[in-house]
Amino acid sequence: AGSSAMTGDFKGVRVIFLFLVHALLNTHCSADLTISINLLPRDYVDPREEEGFVCGTDKSGHLIAELNPSFIFDALDNTNDVTTAYKTTIFNVMGFSTMEEPVKMLEAKVSEIEEPALYSLLLVPHRAQCNSLSFEDAKDTGESYYPVFVGNAINFRTAIETFIAQAQSMKSIFNGHLPKLCGSKQIMEMQVVQARTTTLNLLFSFAFDHESPRSLNSDGWRVCKTSAETTSSISSSNFFDTIPTVSFEHTNENGHEGDGFAMLSILRTSEKTKKSVLLIQTELVNATEDDIVLYNGLVVFDINQEKLDILVQVKIDDVNDDNEYFRVSYEHISKPKGRRKKRADKGTATVKLQDQVPFSEHLKSLNKIRWTVIQVLTKQKAYWDTEELKGFSLEIISSQVIQLFKSFDPDKKNHDKNVQE
Repeated sequence: AGSSAMTGDFKGVRVIFLFLVHALLNTHCSADLTISINLLPRDYVDPREEEGFVCGTDKSGHLIAELNPSFIFDALDNTNDVTTAYKTTIFNVMGFSTMEEPVKMLEAKVSEIEEPALYSLLLVPHRAQCNSLSFEDAKDTGESYYPVFVGNAINFRTAIETFIAQAQSMKSIFNGHLPKLCGSKQIMEMQVVQARTTTLNLLFSFAFDHESPRSLNSDGWRVCKTSAETTSSISSSNFFDTIPTVSFEHTNENGHEGDGFAMLSILRTSEKTKKSVLLIQTELVNATEDDIVLYNGLVVFDINQEKLDILVQVKIDDVNDDNEYFRVSYEHISKPKGRRKKRADKGTATVKLQDQVPFSEHLKSLNKIRWTVIQVLTKQKAYWDTEELKGFSLEIISSQVIQLFKSFDPDKKNHDKNVQE
């Protein structure tokens, strides 16, 4: 700014710059004050305004999780649920000391056996808080909050190790500081965890994916700033079919509270060479938000997939929920401007909630048995290390299952039937 070569318009830039610095320093007396100045050519055109621009993608057109934070945080955010047990909790996971040593700050119990849940990890600035307002802070701030993982507790631990390994390379993205790692957790049955995880991973590439981790994408100018922008990008993508031909397998279904979810199936009859995306919405009839967790979001058919199960969380309580109803509907996601719109394909199904629990009151769900077996076989070792299971024969596993059924059904009235099933 002090160069004698600056003339014309640039002199005006220098005067305005010095005035702004003077005003800011007199208003914000802070050692951490940062002033960012962008000098742009007179004929500069914002690339976001160029025809054909699609936000939230890398150069190959794939949707990148950290470039779609608003959409992902909206999908994970259930902090305002009316039932405390079903609220999304956000907690500290990992930070760094002044000597840049990793400091474990994990505050949540991470156990699939006792408490299956959907987990996520997000990178935040080193001084940011990890609490129920973090998702809102991320949307208000508009930068430096990156979703990097979504999945179950097994892969949650692996993702933390990926963070420790990559943290030093992220300092330039966080103004020279090492980032902090926050986690989120929402209680749900394992089948629902799998459904939510599959949807998000079919839509987005997550940096800390346990199968193919990658470095963080910091192309900030490509970020989708709202969920609507991300939905528009999905519509524009060549990787998704957003107008598939589909229908509910059954338009009337029963849901059992003891399962922890109600399930409906959608059949796809159109081409299966691409992933297909639908918008799902739930509507209360005489059921209430004390009975279910409303799901309003996208679902995805994978390539070659003909049938997709839609899972809606049903809350387990001591209240009689017999003969309570809600509806589930699907429709095509809206098209971005500039494309010829086609008639939206819509469908609706009704779910009747019942208190009766199928299979066995003693067992609650087959999912819990599965994870208990893993715990037994690994002899209380780190249950997420599934390599431990490879040496066990079917006979050993079967004997363990029989012992479990005996413990759940001591009078053996249903022993033979349950073991067979």
